Amino acid sequence: MEKPELALPPGAGVKVTEAPSSGSVAAPRPARTSKDKVGGRVVAQNTFILGLKDGLHARPATMIVRTAQCFASQTVVEKDGAQANARSILGLLGLAAGRGSRLKFTIEGPDAVVAMDAFRALFESDFTRAVDKDIFLNFRHVKT
Repeated sequence: MEKPELALPPGAGVKVTEAPSSGSVAAPRPARTSKDKVGGRVVAQNTFILGLKDGLHARPATMIVRTAQCFASQTVVEKDGAQANARSILGLLGLAAGRGSRLKFTIEGPDAVVAMDAFRALFESDFTRAVDKDIFLNFRHVKT
């Protein structure tokens, strides 16, 4: 059985987008995306609304940690001024992010945009699918 091909629209993951106004807190969605070069390093920022019924508990926190570990970039997650390293499960759980919380991801490093796409996919799937790093690395060369 062949795997279906995954195609991204032109410029996916590299343009500034606004969140759709669906009004549903349960649907995780990017609220804002930006990408800048600072001192030769790429910085990507995005704010996600957590739609999980039980908030950020151990399973989704583990998925964030494993996704962050796939990339060389450093990821900081912020909620209401409190910050945590995305590679620290205790730090993430310490944010006490409940349903509807706004989590701001700031990623700095050579693969920041690709890493942000991976986090976006994690939130869009409502943490039901683990992120396959190879899929996102292949799209790094597809930018148009």
